Amino acid sequence: MGLDSVELIMDVEDHFGITITEEEWESSLSTVGSLVERCRQRILVSETRQNIYLPYFFALRDTLREMTLNRLLRVRPSTPIVNVLPSSLQHQFWDQLSEQFHLDPPSFRFWSKQPIGFKTVGDITRQIAKRHLAIKPFASSEYTAVLNELRPIIMNALNVKEDEVVPTARFVEDLGMS
Repeated sequence: MGLDSVELIMDVEDHFGITITEEEWESSLSTVGSLVERCRQRILVSETRQNIYLPYFFALRDTLREMTLNRLLRVRPSTPIVNVLPSSLQHQFWDQLSEQFHLDPPSFRFWSKQPIGFKTVGDITRQIAKRHLAIKPFASSEYTAVLNELRPIIMNALNVKEDEVVPTARFVEDLGMS
């Protein structure tokens, strides 16, 4: 993955409040249209939920209860993970995040302190949600509306003209992404 693609992915993630993995990008997001559809999917999921974080919070809480062997464990979004898990379980917890929730937290072995975005139960809940839906509100999930949101991001990241950013345009072959 070249730097153009990294810039594009980061800009799209920031704009829509989503996370796109390298695996997703390389396996199924080769055209503008496929990127529009992926963003639409995430927006549609978030439109159908009244509280977009609740199912992810409950799933995370259940995981923490299971790991601590405490079915009555009470946590809040503001609860620091280090207050819930003893250090002996933290490495296993980060592995569990990757396995169960498809998160890629920064490599555990290099931490001197917990990374930003992974300090509290709420932080981790937001990271999980971003993997599955758009956490920023949008006026419309219609294809054209999402394309119109993406077009200037793609133009800026890849330095291409507006008329080049069409659904069938391939990022590498047609838009020159490296």
